[in-house]
Amino acid sequence: MHRSALIALLLATAFGIPATAASTLYNINFSGSGVLPTAGSFTYNAGTSTFSAFSVTWDSFNFDLTNSANSPNTAGAGFPPCIGGLTGGAATFAMLSGACNGAPNESTNWSADAGLSSITLFQFLTVENVLIGSNYPQLFIDVVKTTPPNGFAEGVGSWTISAVTATPEPSMAILLTIGLAGIVVLLRKRVVT
Repeated sequence: MHRSALIALLLATAFGIPATAASTLYNINFSGSGVLPTAGSFTYNAGTSTFSAFSVTWDSFNFDLTNSANSPNTAGAGFPPCIGGLTGGAATFAMLSGACNGAPNESTNWSADAGLSSITLFQFLTVENVLIGSNYPQLFIDVVKTTPPNGFAEGVGSWTISAVTATPEPSMAILLTIGLAGIVVLLRKRVVT
């Protein structure tokens, strides 16, 4: 009986914990008009609702959106209802995943602009087209660069995301290895005795 309980505990350690602590790499697929981004990807950990390594390449500029994705902006009227009351990285991931696509009164797009006032801007945005006070509820993440642009360029469009890989956190991978090794040792002892 003691061995069975230990095997069950090791199985839970080996297979239960890593599934909840995985970070997933996503590619961003862009469509639209004007100059389109040539690359985009991010890593999102659903367990902690945080982004890491979030980058987009547009008009030869690389935009690091990691900080903005973890702390999305609003215009003072709060996030749109399609975000469902989420905040922080979870709200951004909902927008990127399409939570606002097709919602009534919602506009969702990426946009980029270079050459105005010597700044370059890239953003993801969703806005509800119903005025609350003097603002529209919106969620946006953006990066503004003061690097002189390569000339005037702009682009706008939509996007989809696709999961590439899920990778366990390093500590979870270690627990998985220890758990599997423990199971092998217990099963081997059982066969020998």
